[in-house]
Amino acid sequence: MMVARGWRLSLALLGVRRENAYARLEGDEVDVRVGRYFRARIPVSGISLARAGTGRRMCHFGVCVRQAEGLALVASSQGVVEMALSRPIEARLLGRPVRFANLAISLEGAQDFLGEIHQRQQTSAGRADRVD
Repeated sequence: MMVARGWRLSLALLGVRRENAYARLEGDEVDVRVGRYFRARIPVSGISLARAGTGRRMCHFGVCVRQAEGLALVASSQGVVEMALSRPIEARLLGRPVRFANLAISLEGAQDFLGEIHQRQQTSAGRADRVD
């Protein structure tokens, strides 16, 4: 997770560190985690749109949950990835269930992450075409 300088100390005191705050591809899913406070597993096949963004449509800065709009985990104005899901999924935020169909998260290596997502989506689409 990309964290702006002003948030680093606060998040570190809460136990959120580089090794436990991330979004990464694992098999056919995106594993998203922010310390012990948030965890979601999103099927790549369920991502209808993934793009670079700001997260500002949902939140100016910080952690924002708006059931109608989505979830934003934005700790930097740089490297924000926005994902729209084909249907809402359930995750855990502060130990409580939340449902969202849009997610914005600030990531280190955001462009590489987006490239991997798009590549997996194309690979999955190619497999589906061959099955038919």
